[in-house]
Amino acid sequence: MKALAAEYGLGLEPGLLAAVAGERPLYRHQEEAVERLLTKKNAVVATGTGSGKTECFILPILIQLHREFQEGELGPGVRAMVLYPMNALVNDQRERLGETAKKLQESGSGFRFTFGQYTGQTPEDERDGRRYAAERERERLPGELVFRREIRRQPPHILLTNYSMLEYLLLRPEDSPLFSGESARRWTFLVLDEAHQYRGVKGMEMAMLLRRLKERLRREGCVESFRCIATSATLLGGQGDRPAAAGFAGQLFDEPFAEDGVIVGETVEVKGKNEYRLICADYRVLAEAGGEKRLVSDPLLHLAARLGCRNDGLRAVELVAALLDRDSRTTRLRELLQAGPQDFKDLADEIFAEVPQENRSAALGDLVALLSRVPGIAGGDGVGTPMLSPRYHLFLRSLEGAFLTYLPKKKIYLNRPAGGGDAGEIFAAALCRECGQHYLVGKKSGGYRGGRLEEAVRDPGEEGYGVHFFRPVKDDEFDEAEEEDEGEAKGRFFLCLRCRAMWREDLLPACEHGQDPSNKLLVLKEKPAETEDHIPRCGACGYRGRDPVREVIHGGDGPGAVIATTLYEDLPPERRKVLAFTDGRQEAAFFAWYLEDTYANVYHRHLLWKVTSGESLGEEGFSLTDLAYKLQPELEAAGDPTKSSREVQIEAWRAVYREFLTQEKRVSLEGVGLGRWAVRWPPWQGTTDVLLERPWELSVDEAREVLFLLLDSLRQRRAVELLAKDGLAINWDDKISAYPQMVATTAGKKQDKRIRWDAERGAGAGLLVKVLNKKGWSPEEAKNRALQTLRHIWDWLEAEDGKAPSASSRLLLPAQDGRRLNPHWWRFRPVAPADELQRCGVCGRVQGTGVLGLCARTGCRGTL
Repeated sequence: MKALAAEYGLGLEPGLLAAVAGERPLYRHQEEAVERLLTKKNAVVATGTGSGKTECFILPILIQLHREFQEGELGPGVRAMVLYPMNALVNDQRERLGETAKKLQESGSGFRFTFGQYTGQTPEDERDGRRYAAERERERLPGELVFRREIRRQPPHILLTNYSMLEYLLLRPEDSPLFSGESARRWTFLVLDEAHQYRGVKGMEMAMLLRRLKERLRREGCVESFRCIATSATLLGGQGDRPAAAGFAGQLFDEPFAEDGVIVGETVEVKGKNEYRLICADYRVLAEAGGEKRLVSDPLLHLAARLGCRNDGLRAVELVAALLDRDSRTTRLRELLQAGPQDFKDLADEIFAEVPQENRSAALGDLVALLSRVPGIAGGDGVGTPMLSPRYHLFLRSLEGAFLTYLPKKKIYLNRPAGGGDAGEIFAAALCRECGQHYLVGKKSGGYRGGRLEEAVRDPGEEGYGVHFFRPVKDDEFDEAEEEDEGEAKGRFFLCLRCRAMWREDLLPACEHGQDPSNKLLVLKEKPAETEDHIPRCGACGYRGRDPVREVIHGGDGPGAVIATTLYEDLPPERRKVLAFTDGRQEAAFFAWYLEDTYANVYHRHLLWKVTSGESLGEEGFSLTDLAYKLQPELEAAGDPTKSSREVQIEAWRAVYREFLTQEKRVSLEGVGLGRWAVRWPPWQGTTDVLLERPWELSVDEAREVLFLLLDSLRQRRAVELLAKDGLAINWDDKISAYPQMVATTAGKKQDKRIRWDAERGAGAGLLVKVLNKKGWSPEEAKNRALQTLRHIWDWLEAEDGKAPSASSRLLLPAQDGRRLNPHWWRFRPVAPADELQRCGVCGRVQGTGVLGLCARTGCRGTL
């Protein structure tokens, strides 16, 4: 880069060179791209993944900005637009530009540049809670404009966006400052990343969009020629594709592209020797001795002497490179990889054929890691270039589903076996999201008396659309809701495990296999919902959430997130980054959010368990404030060092509230039996007499358990006030929950963001009805008495809160026209080894408390 600067008389500051290019020399393709753009020519950069394509256009852009700075003309206004096909790539470039701007500041340079990310996620201003404006402001990078308002007011030098947003920017009058006045006159660089995606209809749309952009800028006063750059790792199949690539770029940009402007990567021929063959122990010596600043160690000298390699004053890293250059195993590995991608296991088997098979993969991984750290020797690979620049590609296939077979024994498959099971039929399976009960999925043909279990028809446009769910049951199992359903909607059938025949339970077998009891399974056909592709509740545990029973469908995000999280944790902290691709932008956007959200929850949950598991505060436990204070130093130690102490405090409080209000109950600390939430009752809080008298006749402890479960139902429904210490403000929209904050009330009907304390089908009524049913009351009588008791308890709670010394210390805080829980009275207590937990026999949920042995979960009829 220094040579280029001298050749073109750029007069670049050393700080700029170090910030952008670092100390290493540019690759040949980077030099070629920079040189073309400096001479006002267009370029297509078609080199491999990870080859440094970004520097090919960022360097010329910053050089142009630096020239204007030296001439005193670097004012606000767009000079370069970088267009990405997806926001994940925009975010990645944003971080790189922020790091470059930070290095410039640290170098003491007076040169500053600005950049702005303008996508659908960009907040309008600091009050835009829907787009997390407060968080974006906290995460502002050096040189970055984070709000739409400031981007319009003082347009950045580099604009990062996607083609969908560019269409909006050209249409909306409020965004016209980006394309008018001084900003229009200075537009120079148009960059399309991942240009291979703009083919066919999408390519025609992009071509027309770029023509509209250029016409708009010309009309507003732009007179300079545009410098256009297209980058792609997959646009070319070889050198012979250069003319086609130049023609493609020319049509896309409507600008001239020459064939020599299509820049491709060039591989360096392996020139290693085959003088000896190192063993695994030798590679370990080289790995320990090959540091850049290390002196030549005795083990390295002994190894070099044994192999006949003279030292001649070489540094340790140079001697390591010289020894590896003569190693036949290293030469063969590089030759194979130069020929194309290789399967890792096959490569390990060939390169380390004499090593025991169970150790080959580890040996290959160690050798690859060593070669990637050692720079090639002069005259071979070029100084500064590693002997090997590996890229590992892991191909993960989404789950096709979950499939069951019962014969000759029960077995689960995650991919449908070709040709069926070992002896019996293969059935698609679905699972209840709450209790894990499995269902067989298909479409029953024939009438009510029998038929056959066919494959489900999942396309609403096809004839016979619908999915039926069949729950395996025991002969003596009775579903109390079954008697309410008549006809074909629901029924008990035998299913032949060999030929899929079905017949009603009280009829003779419909196939020859049915005479043998081991060949048939009794199943209950669940009543479908109106949409015909799911059931409204789980027949086993009564769970009625959204889509309560789900198939293990192709493309599910859960397994992919688990695998990606595991790989992410195995990466070095400084290289932890995940870039996921899918067939559609909407799917990619959802998965990116899903992965980030689930990873943050698991990570914070782990830290909360870590800071509480080894310590106990007696029966009281940890308040939310205790948890936040304990979590803060853990986040500071493992998090972003640029964040202030206050920012980390807010992050800690958010993590605590997300666990306190989690909707992932089964995987929460409470759900897996690692902790319990409880109420520290105010000293003035008594026990209502209504629960001690007939018909309840509960003990004082049982009455307190009922009161806790009633209040806990408000926590689970998010009727909680957000309060923090030290003057911190925690906002509900700040990623606390994906669901709205609620208010509990007894007035009026159930409304949006309102929950009725005394609703007939509410959690509180369900709990009290279960208690009275256990005592022998009829369902109707139990419901009426439960509603009366709920209203009495609500009035009693309000009366007890009247004894509080201040309004802020009440158990229930006034909120709008109702009440919300005061979180300061809640405590988290880690479960000790000696503590007893209970698990529901129906829904399987782990619980720390229950009344009369009843499961506290709403809708579940199980016992503990």
